[in-house]
Amino acid sequence: MVINEDFIVYNIRGLKSGLELGCGYGDLLLKLLKMGFNIYGIDICGYCVDSANRIFRDHGFGERCYEMYAESLLFKDSIFDFIYVVISLHEMDLEKVARESYRVLKHKGLFIDIDWAPWADTGVYERYLSIDEVRKIFEDSGFILREAFYDGDLEYILLEKL
Repeated sequence: MVINEDFIVYNIRGLKSGLELGCGYGDLLLKLLKMGFNIYGIDICGYCVDSANRIFRDHGFGERCYEMYAESLLFKDSIFDFIYVVISLHEMDLEKVARESYRVLKHKGLFIDIDWAPWADTGVYERYLSIDEVRKIFEDSGFILREAFYDGDLEYILLEKL
């Protein structure tokens, strides 16, 4: 399955500062840094964080990735224009992620999620949430749904902080 990162790139055009939740080795993060975004990443895997930061330093970007949980972000309030997460929101506590994302996003900030659709057969025993389930949780935290659709086994969700 190919993940269409263009959904993220298209929706963040014109914005500046961002955060990737669950950045892993930082592949997309590096791509966005090269495009001129002021972006940071977090991941709970220290090895991934260290590896990503080595790559970022090698490309002249310094350390951009931190070992941190998305449910308890160690960033100041209202500092990011956008947050995105790719194939890992289902592994997080959605209510806490929605509250923390709301806190660190600026007014009208965007939250973008690309994740497995509920029917996806990934070979891993996990429960994947529907668009409606994600929408409800984020709306309860003050977000509004801007766009959402399924494409094969993936779901794409764009929310905006009110």
